[in-house]
Amino acid sequence: DDPQLRGLAYTQLIVMFNKFSKTKHARWFQGLNGNDLFERALEEASDNPTVLCHCSKYFLNSGEVDKAIELIEKSLSFRSNSIAFHYLGMCYEIKAEKAAKVAIPLNDQRCKQNNIDKSRRPTRGEANHSQLNVNKETYDPSLVSRHNSVVNSNNQNCRFVKKSAANYEEAIKFSKKGNIPSILSLGKLYKKTDRFKKALQQFRQIINLKETKMSYLVTFITAYEEAGLCLLELSD
Repeated sequence: DDPQLRGLAYTQLIVMFNKFSKTKHARWFQGLNGNDLFERALEEASDNPTVLCHCSKYFLNSGEVDKAIELIEKSLSFRSNSIAFHYLGMCYEIKAEKAAKVAIPLNDQRCKQNNIDKSRRPTRGEANHSQLNVNKETYDPSLVSRHNSVVNSNNQNCRFVKKSAANYEEAIKFSKKGNIPSILSLGKLYKKTDRFKKALQQFRQIINLKETKMSYLVTFITAYEEAGLCLLELSD
């Protein structure tokens, strides 16, 4: 009757729920959904960093990024660990993507507004448009993509991109053998933001690891592909 073990058991059910809830195996969960399992896990072990970390993955997969961040940060307040930092890096990368998507249409609206002929009385539609309130927390001109993609070189100074990179770096630092998924994710983040030399360094780390070929075959292949794309960009 160890509550810590019960909490961990519920987190494993959450992991299984993410994979099997929409399959024929849904009956395993006896009508419980992910939120139900999350609540039960916290009832048993709300101070267990592993429980909090695994619960955060459920909310990350569900698109509730802020809730995931809250749980991860609480987990890290108990114990620093590589997996939690990796999840936090993923969260902030998602927030960077969302912020960039918001910035593009808002910037387009501002451009249109600036082109309104102020010498005449604006129409009702234009008047409403001119009263547009831009949320400074989500609008940042530096996030606007030149290529209508989401995160690119214009996003290097975005606070979410910086936080994402910093957390991937922490994940790598806190892993004894190097967190290979975090190395790959950091490389991809650098590549997205056109920092190809830094990205190439990350991909080469994976390529040069002896254990990568057997344990992380897909990651190893991906690192080769991404490294090749970086070299192609650097050759221009």
